[in-house]
Amino acid sequence: MNIDNREEVLSYFEKISNTLISYAVKFEAKKKGKNILVVGATHGNEKVGVETAIDYIEKFKNSQLILESGSLSFLISNPNAFLENKRYIERDMNRSFFENLEGKFFFEAKRINEIKTFLDENHFDILIDLHSVSRGDFKILVYNAQDERIEKFLEDIACLDLHFLYKDEHIPNTLMQEAFRRGILSFAIECGNHNSNDAFLVAKEQIDAILIKFNMINEYNLNFQKKVFSFKKYETIDKIKVGNNFNFLIENLETETFLKKDMILSFDDDNGHQVIKEDCYVFENSEYGYVRFLENFIDPIFIYKDDKIVF
Repeated sequence: MNIDNREEVLSYFEKISNTLISYAVKFEAKKKGKNILVVGATHGNEKVGVETAIDYIEKFKNSQLILESGSLSFLISNPNAFLENKRYIERDMNRSFFENLEGKFFFEAKRINEIKTFLDENHFDILIDLHSVSRGDFKILVYNAQDERIEKFLEDIACLDLHFLYKDEHIPNTLMQEAFRRGILSFAIECGNHNSNDAFLVAKEQIDAILIKFNMINEYNLNFQKKVFSFKKYETIDKIKVGNNFNFLIENLETETFLKKDMILSFDDDNGHQVIKEDCYVFENSEYGYVRFLENFIDPIFIYKDDKIVF
């Protein structure tokens, strides 16, 4: 199947969906075990999650893989945006999982309510949200800094050595937050560039590691390599606030630039001067803004989430 033939892909999922929510497939073993959900196309222009799902689904259908315990589900989060190869239709779904959607009317709201119900009904233990990046080819594990369980969980099975910890106030209303509110262990994987031919292999390696950890599948059937034993971690400090007539006031500012406390970063009509609160590094994207490196890791690592500043 050609992953870039998006009409064909959605037709494929329509035919095989076996849950109450559309564009979702669930495999369930007779033996009880962990219930895992893999999500793709929360951003419709990021095909890696859909490609990963198809690979697993076809292997299960052809008995190349057999689920020995628990359940493994796959969901296309924003099928309409995926069809149009757009990040979203009306509003970024991964910033719109409000606790209460009452009175909020935008295209993605109906699908978000469906996903919330899907999470409630299936009692997932783990949610993995698959993404890709628009610049570079960065491969990163992303998770909520406020979920104390996730670092311990990933230390045991992480396949990537670069970890990004975000705080809810810096990146609000994500699918991961929605899962966290339900007690679901959740993280995202940035699997490389949007156009990478092997991004889905990055996703599969990490998913395989989890399936093996919980004895859900025979490891000899999987392409699993040795996990990494040391990590580079960094976390958000603050967002870059962007208003009318925004301008940086530091010359030659670029991602990875080191900023000292009390430096004046920028000026705009709405926010005035933005002053750096502590020594840190900067991202050029306002989604992430300033970052602090944790522990004694070397060499600042950076990523781009979009091609331009998000207003």
